[in-house]
Amino acid sequence: MAKVALLIGVSEYQSKSENELQPLPSAANDIEAMAEVLSDPNRGGFDRVTPLSNPSRQEMEEAIYDLFAYRQKDDLVLFYFSGHGVVDARGRFFLATPEIHQGKRGDVVFHTAVEASTLQRQMTDSSSMRQVVILDCCFSGAFAKGMTVKGEGMANLQAQLGGKGRAILTSSNSTQESFASEDSQLSVYTRYLVEGLKTGAADLNDDGRIDAEELHDYASEKVQEASPAMTPKFYPVEDGSRIFLARSPQDDPTLKYRKAVQELVNEDEGDIDVLQGEIDFLNRCYLDELQQKLRIAAEMAADIEREVMEPLWQRQEKLKKYEAVLAKAIQQRGGALREREWRKLKRFQEVLELRDEDVEPMTAQMAARIVPEVVSEILPEPEVPPKPKPTPKSQAEPLASEIELKSEKGADYTQLRDLLAAQKWKEADKETARVMLQVANREEEGYLNRNAIDNFPCEDLRTIDRLWVHYSNSHFGFSIQKRKWVKLGGKVDGETERKLGDRLGWRKAGEWVNYYELNFSLEAPVGHLPCGWGGSSFKTYMAARSAVFSRAKTCEV
Repeated sequence: MAKVALLIGVSEYQSKSENELQPLPSAANDIEAMAEVLSDPNRGGFDRVTPLSNPSRQEMEEAIYDLFAYRQKDDLVLFYFSGHGVVDARGRFFLATPEIHQGKRGDVVFHTAVEASTLQRQMTDSSSMRQVVILDCCFSGAFAKGMTVKGEGMANLQAQLGGKGRAILTSSNSTQESFASEDSQLSVYTRYLVEGLKTGAADLNDDGRIDAEELHDYASEKVQEASPAMTPKFYPVEDGSRIFLARSPQDDPTLKYRKAVQELVNEDEGDIDVLQGEIDFLNRCYLDELQQKLRIAAEMAADIEREVMEPLWQRQEKLKKYEAVLAKAIQQRGGALREREWRKLKRFQEVLELRDEDVEPMTAQMAARIVPEVVSEILPEPEVPPKPKPTPKSQAEPLASEIELKSEKGADYTQLRDLLAAQKWKEADKETARVMLQVANREEEGYLNRNAIDNFPCEDLRTIDRLWVHYSNSHFGFSIQKRKWVKLGGKVDGETERKLGDRLGWRKAGEWVNYYELNFSLEAPVGHLPCGWGGSSFKTYMAARSAVFSRAKTCEV
């Protein structure tokens, strides 16, 4: 059994197309960092790792052939690519080479790029039943100020690259851009792939091994903490998720400390200290004692904490920038923004890699008040401030935070919206249960079974979640609960359900609480609500709740 890897990074482009591809300095660093961790006998333990920088099409195709040809059934074969991905006018996906260019009709000139079908063919012809593909790219090239964009477009990767015994990891979905900050040595996605492998933190179940799914889950969580709009994707095919890529040091004190810090951050998600990238007093005391017990130097402990917290810091900095720009825009427009201002803000939001739900709470708050001190701290006053031009109320544009009450089954969410807007949490929880039963046609039964949950309309699930998240300022909602469930392993089993119940305040002193014991206020734990839709007994219907979190993951809620 052999373990072989081919790492291709394309950082330089001499594009002859109208939409010229921009350089990607991080791509060269990406393959070096991946090569180091995969070659490490104590981590990846690969027998052969071949880094290839800025190859021509022929060189790339020959290297791909050598990677997959003459393999044995049990060999592990890993292909990694960092660079621009391109989808041409015919919808074909290509890995860009330095000399890539497109014809007048938008087709990629054949000899300047490697088509996905070439990679697919070599994978299919190979005897290896353990194949991993990692693509740190998107599907067209573009450029945004201050960031390096790795493309966007449409491509069905699983159709083009799927097969038996395979795992495909991508830095974003088929319609998103992957970003790499200009001042970063590695791309956002690869940085956390390397971190998870190198530190062992991606060993989520502590079995001493890191499989493809664990690596994806670790990197995905970190990426979305720093850049919520990026959603890395994982496509396992026939046991592809269980392909083991590396070992992790089970008795390493630094790994134990890292996981302890990460666990505290996960537990306190939503608390003001964590949102500001800080550790509260009680947890600080705990970590100081743990550091002494594990005999870790203070400098090392500080470095670990900084690495764990950095994605949160990055996200907060982006939110602060957006808030300052929004406040300034509203101030200059006299309290109301026109459609074209909202479009400009949307572009700014996208380059910051923030989702609509990230900015909606501050949009609603900022519409009601201006925060001049925040503005002055981050944005300097213009030399000649424009005079505010009040917009008549009848001409004011609707707030971006307004949520469309969509339903595939014709359900009316007006009552739920009004209850949440009034912060009547208990009444809103009961209304959530009523409308979900109505949508699932389970009103007579009074609870949702697994079949009803698996077929619950995604559009309705998103509407309910967006209402809860928006009006609770991201304190409640299915997506909040789902995120905690995923961090606990994302399994529908008793152990995961009990841990989640403890985290969400649904269990106390090891026992499931009754409905009347719940906390219907913002003093409740993050993700505490909604909770009454599964039935009156948490213990009886917890499996149904876990199934909803699985459905939420499928619906990308």
